[in-house]
Amino acid sequence: MKNICFVANYEKTSLFDAVAQKLSDAKIYWIVVNKALYSDLLERYPAETILLIDKDSVLEKKETSFDTSKYNLNEMWYGDRVLKYESWGQKYLSNLSEIYYNFIAKNKIDFIFGEQTWAHELLVHRVADLNKELDCTSLSPHTVRMPAGKFAFFKDEFESAIKTYRAEDFTYPEFPTLQAKKPEYLALNDKLLDEKSKLSYFIKKMKYFFNERIHEAHDPTKPDSIARAFKGFVSYYINKKRYHWSVKEITKKQLENRKFLLFTLHKQPEASVDNTGRYYEDQLEIIKNIWRILPEDHLLIVKEHSNAIGDRKLEFYQTISQYKNVEFIQYNEDSYSLIKMCEAVFTISGTVAYEAALMGKPAFTFIPIFFNRLSMCRHINFDTLRDPHTSLQSLIASVKHDKQVDQEYTNWIYGNSFEGIISDYNSNPDCMTEKNINDLTLAFSTIVND
Repeated sequence: MKNICFVANYEKTSLFDAVAQKLSDAKIYWIVVNKALYSDLLERYPAETILLIDKDSVLEKKETSFDTSKYNLNEMWYGDRVLKYESWGQKYLSNLSEIYYNFIAKNKIDFIFGEQTWAHELLVHRVADLNKELDCTSLSPHTVRMPAGKFAFFKDEFESAIKTYRAEDFTYPEFPTLQAKKPEYLALNDKLLDEKSKLSYFIKKMKYFFNERIHEAHDPTKPDSIARAFKGFVSYYINKKRYHWSVKEITKKQLENRKFLLFTLHKQPEASVDNTGRYYEDQLEIIKNIWRILPEDHLLIVKEHSNAIGDRKLEFYQTISQYKNVEFIQYNEDSYSLIKMCEAVFTISGTVAYEAALMGKPAFTFIPIFFNRLSMCRHINFDTLRDPHTSLQSLIASVKHDKQVDQEYTNWIYGNSFEGIISDYNSNPDCMTEKNINDLTLAFSTIVND
């Protein structure tokens, strides 16, 4: 029997719980930050199997000589959207590192499954990964984006390494070469955006701030200051209006017969940029450094993320606009059309590079990621750009379409991913269907018993 620990994650907890209850050959443990979730889990799991890491429980721990130097706590604190603003944030992580170590060791945890978003999630991964004597494997189940409806177990914090469960000499079956296809969640996302623009959503959020939000002060993923959280909520709507009023966007038609590069902004804060893309999370710096190699006859086109309108202040866009030949494209313009028209795509870790590479367009990511295995997708960094021998032309020439390489990638990604939807009911109700839970259970069992 394996000892498996899930890291509870709000709405997604129900998904993991449904899977956990079907893993009959495993003993289940939980890590949870929220008391409401803790109380809910207590109805189905013994108290000794649930580690509550709310603010009060962790901060009351007495200081010891436990060595935290290997965990780079400052890095995780800085990347966390809440802890970085709290005076107790670093102490929380310091105390938590020893609590995690003791919990894993005492219960002989074999596997930990969770996301890589919050600092407490990154920390448990590092405690498991950096202390080999614990003999504990930490994995992050996450969509592989394409092919659709499949996910894999990522071994690292950066979505660069997938846990393979095939023998070294395994011959992967041949699949039709992977083609770019817009993720199904985009349609669901558009629906959610429509909801957020309604008055009913605003009223719902207002009720939240003056009801349950007050009772969540224990939760380290909720800002201490309700006033600050409320201010951020109101600022979202102000920023949204200012974007539509003040940011000049050009149309796709205006790009006809023009040479341009495409950079799509990430929503921020977001794990894909703040954690997966850390050290390259400053998107203004990224844009500036792409612009530095921009030929005079080229444009750099910046496309805002539809989910991010309202997150950024107007000053962010004004800073970008100061660079010559940098333009904003209409945020709802079709990205596939823009990929086909552009010379190359640049991103930190975005799916746009994956799509571009599959469409035969040069694509560059600023962090290493699993789909860099495609022939047209290359990982670069600031040292690449600052090399005097680097020009846009040399970058583009550095990637060549190789059908065989892309076929091998196709076979590899199909062979090491699983059928199933990793999501929550609000984002994608299909994740809680009996079929999906059974698919996920099979996948988790396969990995655990590999």
